[in-house]
Amino acid sequence: MERRLFYEVDNQMIGTAQAYHQGKGNRSEEMNNNNTLYLKMSSVLIVATIGCLLVAVYLRTKTNTNMYQFLTWDIFLAWVPFIISSTISYVSHKKLSRTSIALIGVMCVCWLFFLPNSAYLFTEILHAFRYFDPQGETKFWVNIDFWYSLTLTFVVAILGLFLSICSIHQIHQLLNKRLNQFSGMVVVGVVLLLSSLGVYIGRFNRWNSWDLLKQPGLILKDIMTDLSAGNSILIEFVVMVFVIQVLGYITLRILMGKSNNI
Repeated sequence: MERRLFYEVDNQMIGTAQAYHQGKGNRSEEMNNNNTLYLKMSSVLIVATIGCLLVAVYLRTKTNTNMYQFLTWDIFLAWVPFIISSTISYVSHKKLSRTSIALIGVMCVCWLFFLPNSAYLFTEILHAFRYFDPQGETKFWVNIDFWYSLTLTFVVAILGLFLSICSIHQIHQLLNKRLNQFSGMVVVGVVLLLSSLGVYIGRFNRWNSWDLLKQPGLILKDIMTDLSAGNSILIEFVVMVFVIQVLGYITLRILMGKSNNI
């Protein structure tokens, strides 16, 4: 009887150990799949970035103007949140100390401040029409430069949205280790909403990320002024950008899920 009980307990311990190692292996495999997908997406985004900058240089050279000179700085700022979130993800997978935890906290704050710069690139589409006269004698859409311009701003918009949602997804993965699924989704929803508001502040009020620290009162004043204006587009614009980012984020989650099931 005692020997039989010993065998049963031993088998249960072996089964538990096997399940533990299998679960650990599954998590490791899932992490490797995610890293592989991120590496592939990063490569595509880098190529897209270089392509956009080259097209902007071509348009400036061809037209002998400063067309899209601002894109270099805007695209750089759009990459900053993704670089920060990638760094946070890397540090968090190492053995954590008080110093590394404090570093992660500081980086998370910086990440949240700079995050709107990614989705902000979506609004660059308006510049496709900025350099062309819609009332001119020649229809602007038969000008090949317009199509170069439209293609450039379209790709830049997609680039910014992908940098935003990829960066948020990296943070979401870390949240899932500390919070339950519902709480993690709530935090992501709030982040997406703040990011959308930040896009509005940057495009229409012309504030930068670092101005949140320098002049938060003036930024809040501008927001309240816009909300009270009769012709304000603040709410509708923020909702529009929020919905676009949510759809992009859901798409990324689906792609991640399929990647993990391969």
